[in-house]
Amino acid sequence: SHILLEKLKKYKPKIAVFNGKLIYEVFSGKKEFGFGRQPNLVEGTNT
Repeated sequence: SHILLEKLKKYKPKIAVFNGKLIYEVFSGKKEFGFGRQPNLVEGTNT
């Protein structure tokens, strides 16, 4: 996930989409979350 985080910081996309619950769990470290737009931004980005 550190490679993805570095790319998000470098390219600063307007949105980032995770294709599946499991990959978001791995990336965010959260087990409990709702589907859809997340309230927290990726640190160092506007995403």
